[in-house]
Amino acid sequence: AAAAAAAASTLGRGGSGGDGTTVDVNKHKYSAVDLDENGLPYGIRDAPQRAVITTGKWPPPGGLAQPRVETGENGRRFHPEPALAVLFDRYGGVDAALEVLTRSTALNPNDPVLWSDLGNAYRVKGDSDRAIECFESALSIQPHPDFFLNLGGVRFVLGELDEAIRLFTLGLEMNPRHVLLQFSMGNAFAVLGRKEEAARSFEATLRIQPDFAAADQYLRNLRHELQQQRIQSSTLWF
Repeated sequence: AAAAAAAASTLGRGGSGGDGTTVDVNKHKYSAVDLDENGLPYGIRDAPQRAVITTGKWPPPGGLAQPRVETGENGRRFHPEPALAVLFDRYGGVDAALEVLTRSTALNPNDPVLWSDLGNAYRVKGDSDRAIECFESALSIQPHPDFFLNLGGVRFVLGELDEAIRLFTLGLEMNPRHVLLQFSMGNAFAVLGRKEEAARSFEATLRIQPDFAAADQYLRNLRHELQQQRIQSSTLWF
């Protein structure tokens, strides 16, 4: 897969896995959990603000391929994100969470966090369009960097990279020091092949959180590729 979604937990489950990356956003501690098949962190655990971070295998296997998205008979797009299922263990699984959160949003339609949580549940099930509707509902109630991050993450996995960048930018306008938005922006630029912009985003990520291991590795890879491109370009002049 060209991209993997990584999610924030409200479960209070401690510990870190994967590369052990820890990100401090708005004085909340986030710890990366588990790795996807490409060795990238799936998620962020112990995140009270329900943020979702998007990571991609970069450079992606086989080039800059877009994520595979299926379309159902009703025209709705289908892209399951099973890595998010850990968020809903406390409900007894995502199906139970969908029932609870659907009732909760009906009873409390002005709670943006409930809409955001429901959006993440739909992402697990693969109903990307319903997830988008939920995140847009959250943003209509209360614009917040984390909700822009969540919505941008869905657009990212659907292959709508320009829209993802637009949403990440809106979130960063609200909080320029939101490290997960900076990192997600870097991933989107990288998958688009916009290497210099990706490098600047990863540099910004590391200025905020110097021990963000994934951003550091991606930046090293980018700088090496950019240097090789410069060498090749200069060689052409001789």
